[in-house]
Amino acid sequence: HSLTSLDSVRGTVNWTFADAESAWLAAPTVVDETIYAPNTDGSLYALHLDGSLRWKKEIGGAMWAAPISDGEMLYITSLDHSLYAFDLSTQETAWSVSVKGAIPGGASIDEAGSLYLGSFGSNVARVDSASQSIVWDISVPGWVWDAPAIDGEMLYVGDLQGNFHAFNTSNGTEIFDALKLNAPVTGTPLVLEDFIVVGTEGSADETDPGKAYAIDREGAILWQQTITGKLYTAPVQGGDLILFAPMETDAVLVALDHDGRQVWQFIPEK
Repeated sequence: HSLTSLDSVRGTVNWTFADAESAWLAAPTVVDETIYAPNTDGSLYALHLDGSLRWKKEIGGAMWAAPISDGEMLYITSLDHSLYAFDLSTQETAWSVSVKGAIPGGASIDEAGSLYLGSFGSNVARVDSASQSIVWDISVPGWVWDAPAIDGEMLYVGDLQGNFHAFNTSNGTEIFDALKLNAPVTGTPLVLEDFIVVGTEGSADETDPGKAYAIDREGAILWQQTITGKLYTAPVQGGDLILFAPMETDAVLVALDHDGRQVWQFIPEK
């Protein structure tokens, strides 16, 4: 039940906060020198940068994902099917909306203040923060684990049936037919200048390993690369490289170039 701060240069522990009632799954979010950390105990913890507690507020169900903020509100997703808007000035929940299922991943927000999320109700929804209401709610074949990725007027998301979707943000219509990938998609897609990158978990029986896919904005697969292990988390960009953190394998980090070739992998000493 501990939340720990590490020195990014030396790797030493700065402080540890251990007063939560349950496990930490969500990464904290820092706004104006305050650390906002949602916990699976259903509470939001606000900490000073030195790790001391400012306050604790009960929000709702278990929270698994990092909050996002527009500077005035903190938007928090929960397994109780709700998206909460938490007012940073009053330190109270301002409003909430409910969707069809538990929301294990976070939300994404665009410049107009629209929020996008997926849930275990096998749906993707757009929520307007101004009207505090759902604008559209689209069913997809499988559960959605992580936040959708915004790309201008396009929205990309994968589901646990292995489908990759592209939606129009204004009305929720599909830009192209969903692509069937080799295994479940659990991480948020990575939007790059020339294509979108997404990883798959791999099959449950391990006969089909995790794969990285590059997909263009018309829905064509440009390349795919097998990566040993399961790709649960979202890929990230590191300079000119695409980085994956596979699980259930020796390598903890794998780097690909923009042509899908593996450049290196990092295997820590045992």
